[in-house]
Amino acid sequence: WHHSGMLRRFSFAVACLVVVGAPGACDCGPEPVKEIVCDFTVSTTSGDRIDFGTVQENGGTRSGTVVIKNTGTAALSSLSATFAANSEHYSITLPAGLSLVPDEQQAFVVVFAPRLRTILNSELQVGHPDFGGKGCPTRTLTLLGEGVDALPVDGGFDPDAGVVDGGTLVGPPDPAPDQPGSAHQQRHALPHVKLPQVVLHQPTLPLPILPLPTTTPGGPAGHSAESSAATSSGTSTLA
Repeated sequence: WHHSGMLRRFSFAVACLVVVGAPGACDCGPEPVKEIVCDFTVSTTSGDRIDFGTVQENGGTRSGTVVIKNTGTAALSSLSATFAANSEHYSITLPAGLSLVPDEQQAFVVVFAPRLRTILNSELQVGHPDFGGKGCPTRTLTLLGEGVDALPVDGGFDPDAGVVDGGTLVGPPDPAPDQPGSAHQQRHALPHVKLPQVVLHQPTLPLPILPLPTTTPGGPAGHSAESSAATSSGTSTLA
């Protein structure tokens, strides 16, 4: 009985060791911590830049769209956007409370409103405060634009005179009005008609032939025969 009891106790101890040593039966350490990464991209449909072209100063505007995407592992809730140069001619609005979770993206509008007649290039800089201890990148986007004088417009709206954006005439026509078949050419081109050459001659009129005065013998010079006859007739009548 003594040996049998010891055997039962030994068998129980071995069974406990097997259960304790089984895979998943014991959590011997903390779970691995997920790495926090701050990262995002800034892009447009045209790559890494927006070309606004030429825009009328003091009144003209043109806009472009940028897309910010969270490519990190944590939410981006403190994004900021600034302009490296000519900041008074550009604007962008990031709404209050903006937060992008991982893999989320959102579009934002950049507006170019020049106040000077000159080239006004700049660079959009988007950043975020560091929250993971490894830093957050600053992404940049090139902005190209030029302020110009107002383009003249005569009469009504002419679709070939320029591009209207925001109610303001802001740029050159596209395609050019000189292209064959354009509406501008059809309306304003004058047909070249070759007219026959006309030579005007002054008419030559025949000169009138006037009778020369005749004189009677012994009469005063310059008296005609008719005058002498009239005088003679008058004298005989008086007699």
